[in-house]
Amino acid sequence: MRWVCAGDVTLQYRAVDGRFLRAELERLQCERIGPVIDVTVISGKLKEAHLPHYACLAESDPSLKDDMKVLSVEEEGISLESVELTRFHAKILQPYFSAKTVLMKLGIAVKVHCDLLIFMTHKDPIILHVYFFPIDSVFEEKIKKEKKLSHQIDLPRPETPLQMNKQHSLEVPGAFVQPKKIKLKGDIKPNFFEVNLSVVDDINMTLSRVDDQKSVWTAKMCKALFGFMVTSESNLFQTGQKHKTPQVAVNFDKVQFFDRNWCDLIKSIKNVHAIADKLRHKQIIHEEFYTEITLPTSTSEANMRKICSIVRNGSDTVKKMFISIILEEDPDLLSHLPLPDSTFFA
Repeated sequence: MRWVCAGDVTLQYRAVDGRFLRAELERLQCERIGPVIDVTVISGKLKEAHLPHYACLAESDPSLKDDMKVLSVEEEGISLESVELTRFHAKILQPYFSAKTVLMKLGIAVKVHCDLLIFMTHKDPIILHVYFFPIDSVFEEKIKKEKKLSHQIDLPRPETPLQMNKQHSLEVPGAFVQPKKIKLKGDIKPNFFEVNLSVVDDINMTLSRVDDQKSVWTAKMCKALFGFMVTSESNLFQTGQKHKTPQVAVNFDKVQFFDRNWCDLIKSIKNVHAIADKLRHKQIIHEEFYTEITLPTSTSEANMRKICSIVRNGSDTVKKMFISIILEEDPDLLSHLPLPDSTFFA
């Protein structure tokens, strides 16, 4: 959320569960395309408020801009007001605050920016729960809370916006997937695909629209992500011993490592898009910046320079998370950059 004010303003805001609006949305024949934001202005006055939405305006029906409204929950009841849309926000003037969200009329073709969460709930056989859902922190927090005993696996989310109210199917060769299809909606708890497979190997996944079978997301999940020891089959038969991966440093001062090496990181890191996906997923960078650095016209070095600038001005926690993400994408990084003096090995 963003706001414009002429003087000092003190406010509190939080995203809340929007399921309490389900009956009202059904009556209005509308659907939510943004989180429900509960705002309290403690002092001062806002000139404008910019509420986030997850619609992709460039790939949606042009009439969407005219048919989107902001719903406000007030003591007297529900009210609707027109808004001016920007790429990621709905702008309202002279706002009077209560719980608010952005709506669209049912039946309008709209694509939305989506997030991805994957959890391994069982190792033998491997069982994965795969969630695709509109970017909403409340949904994300609820899912993570439910799956807190499962192992989360990070993969890049879809770069292509997904069609709301369209059935999508997930294809995973060699696996049993249920349900066969899921409809993407913005006002109910997200459903998930359950992937069940017994073969421990790289896993290829493809999400497609059911109506035209067009692929909208693909990913390869390496077996190393499951924490299994890499085994050399020939060595296993010859010696009866498993071939282990080389030992790598797992515990060192990541803050000091970043402060010493950020200049070299700018030149060394090439897989910037995958790193940007994880930085956005962990909310280290915001949506607009994420979009800027994932444009095909931008270079890896220029994008890494922008990312490192943000991390340099961040907290020690941000620096630690950033280095951990980089090492996930480039485990060989430690072989050509110096570590701090106090290093422990696994």
